[in-house]
Amino acid sequence: MSLNYICQELISGGTDTSAAVIKWSILELLHHPEMLGKAQEEMGNSCLVGEDNIVQLHYVQVVIKETFCLHPRI
Repeated sequence: MSLNYICQELISGGTDTSAAVIKWSILELLHHPEMLGKAQEEMGNSCLVGEDNIVQLHYVQVVIKETFCLHPRI
């Protein structure tokens, strides 16, 4: 096994997990419109969520944490 292969697996593994959590979060919000509304209200007209503003989005953080509980990545 080459070092290049190992590094690619480590990087893709991390992005796979993040992408999966985002997908599950969106799916759960679509199944719960009242929660989707709260998340949209908290985000306002913000186009992008990043490291600098995620700390201010408390409800969105709760949704993501709950998604980890409902759909753990094993």
